[in-house]
Amino acid sequence: MRDGILGQLRAAIPVDGVLVGLHGAMVAHSYDDVEGNIVECVRELVGPKSSSASSSIHIATWR
Repeated sequence: MRDGILGQLRAAIPVDGVLVGLHGAMVAHSYDDVEGNIVECVRELVGPKSSSASSSIHIATWR
């Protein structure tokens, strides 16, 4: 899923901003913070001033 999101974002760059609506309770092997990993990858692609994330109240961890 993450790679699909990032692939679509790469194809759309340059962008003025990114809003990522995340559930907040995703689980995946080898990742303690799935949503945090997605946001970090988005920031690597577009820079810290062009990204934003939204999460539901289910969130358990966040960096």
